[in-house]
Amino acid sequence: MDESLPQLYGRAVDLRHADIDHDAGQSEGFTTIGIGRRRLTGTSVDVGPADDRVGFLRKAVACALLPSACLRGVGIAGAPDLADALDRAGIPVTRLPVTPLMEDGRDCAVGDADGSLSMLVIGNALGDAVRDGDVEAWLARLDTTQGVLAIVRADAPSGVPGGDPGWPDLAGVPDELQRVSGFGASLMDRSSGLCLFLRRAPDTLSARARRFIHREGILTRAGPANLAQATETGLPNGSLVPAARPHMPPASALMPYLERIDSAQWYTNFGSLVREFEAKVCRSYGLAAGCAATVVNGTSGLTLALASLHVPRGALCVVPSWTFCATAHAVVAAGLRPYFVDVDRQTWCLEPEAIDGILADAPGHVAAIMTVAPFGAPLDVTAWDRVTEATGIPVVIDAAASFDGLSPGRSPAVVSLHATKAMAVGEGGVVVSTDPDRVRHIRSLSYFGYDGDRASRFSGANGKMSEYHAAVGLAQFDRWEDTRRRYLALAERYRERLGRLPGVALAPWFGGGIVTNTCNVVLEGADAASWSAWLQARGIGTFRWWPEACHTQPAFSGYARSQLPVTEHLNRHMLGIPFHLSLSGRQISQVLSAVVSTVKACAEAA
Repeated sequence: MDESLPQLYGRAVDLRHADIDHDAGQSEGFTTIGIGRRRLTGTSVDVGPADDRVGFLRKAVACALLPSACLRGVGIAGAPDLADALDRAGIPVTRLPVTPLMEDGRDCAVGDADGSLSMLVIGNALGDAVRDGDVEAWLARLDTTQGVLAIVRADAPSGVPGGDPGWPDLAGVPDELQRVSGFGASLMDRSSGLCLFLRRAPDTLSARARRFIHREGILTRAGPANLAQATETGLPNGSLVPAARPHMPPASALMPYLERIDSAQWYTNFGSLVREFEAKVCRSYGLAAGCAATVVNGTSGLTLALASLHVPRGALCVVPSWTFCATAHAVVAAGLRPYFVDVDRQTWCLEPEAIDGILADAPGHVAAIMTVAPFGAPLDVTAWDRVTEATGIPVVIDAAASFDGLSPGRSPAVVSLHATKAMAVGEGGVVVSTDPDRVRHIRSLSYFGYDGDRASRFSGANGKMSEYHAAVGLAQFDRWEDTRRRYLALAERYRERLGRLPGVALAPWFGGGIVTNTCNVVLEGADAASWSAWLQARGIGTFRWWPEACHTQPAFSGYARSQLPVTEHLNRHMLGIPFHLSLSGRQISQVLSAVVSTVKACAEAA
């Protein structure tokens, strides 16, 4: 699995709940990375000139430590020297005026300039000249995904007494900034006193970035011992309990199947291993032969299933916005227009009972419905079959993580076999239905529209599974009962500890005899970014499996949507915590204890 967690930077930044110790000159609760132009041996350094800060920013952008667009819309308050230096460098700057009170004594508003900011620069010598309302207004303009917050120290960063230099104390920084959360990483140029907070850490570090960090010198505060090594090699930081890890069969389990491939010299186009895997899928669901068709991946399976409906191109397809983006991509790829709708607060699913109202409010002709089984939820497929019977509108089911919880019906359901799933082949998917004619047609579409001969009878694609992926699937079937038992036992342990914890909501089906490959929790009291920071500060990796609801993503911004209050709530508050079969007993206890202690700390602070 490609882990895109911000672990290269250690624990995520959380200024809102950081314990600021002005006397010691350090901030607990998050890790910082100091980048200077030399390795430091003392406890303080001289502040570099403003032009040096500009040079550092340009170097950091050039090696992709900072977003490439961060210097295209800079707003500055209280750092006139840096503003002048940026002007000299030809970088556009908006100076944000700071006026504590209006003439009538009311709190002032931030300056009149409009537009979003890619970087917000605050001089920490502003002190009481800045009102919370000012800071909130500035932050509201800061790009929510790629924005950078910079605090310019007016004096030399202070060191940690008796030890290596650490994060400077934040005395003089407006109080509101000390409570800001939702930043994914922090950088500090100790030579110039420039402290940078990134909305999102880079997914990976380039070789150029690693050389830059190594050359300039890495300093950490309260960070893991192997952070410098992890940064230098560009590997995820291994000190956190990982949020996810694939459960794939070992090479020894694959060898008998690989030898069969070598012997047959048949590698694709529905060879014997693919046919055997499809037969095992049918038996596992109690289906007749021919009711399962493998595909190259789940997204392709969804697209082909929609294409098999032969509905008018350009028509609407009802789809929940609360789903992974692949669902919506499949709708668009099939020539339909997504109509994003809300899900039920209790089940996190689009419910069949809501369809009549959705169809009445739809802004056009609805030709298909794509419902989603979130994180392995056991959908009532027969209820969706009844929707088709009552409305004449066909339904396709995105059952990506529901290999164990699915009970197939006539409506085609697509199961993903991605490496992150409980039944994983690396990349792959399978479409199942009690209608063998529908499955046969989908298989034909996955094979260039061939149907018994080499004449393309339909507009198809190349979406077949290879024999090698089928080999992995067969090896997974060989140990499925043990895999299933272990997942269920792990889920039961989580449910016993977290199921009745105030402020934490597990999926209603989690630990109820249905295997799922993730543990997603809805955490009240703060947003997911804050919870992620608190847990990472306790050594627990986190992951947002669905990082943003579909309607918020640029690729789908032009499509219609209904009111989405539940989706938006889940989008803010849902977080994935470590849940996989590679967890040791000690790590499981660490995860559960960290969640419990974080919930208690949040409750006490409320």
